[in-house]
Amino acid sequence: MLMKVANITRPVALVSFYGAPHQGLLEASSNTYWTAQHLCDLGVRVIDIECIKSVVMMAPDQRFKYFCQDGSEYDRWYLMEKPGVKLLGSEELMEEE
Repeated sequence: MLMKVANITRPVALVSFYGAPHQGLLEASSNTYWTAQHLCDLGVRVIDIECIKSVVMMAPDQRFKYFCQDGSEYDRWYLMEKPGVKLLGSEELMEEE
């Protein structure tokens, strides 16, 4: 989104924060299953888009309850890299990279 401050318009992004991944599941999955709790108390922040190094999506983690019942299973989110890639054909993906 664009934010105007003192007559200067800058592109910014709204971001949210998550805790550390569940270490046991991360190790058992060879670092492919990244699930964490949302840090609601930190809220959301607006950052300059130049700070962004990669784009990921955090989606509700419905699978966590099958692996752990530690009370956090109702507030788990898993990391998805390159959200929307399944919608692209392999030819389009190769051109993008």
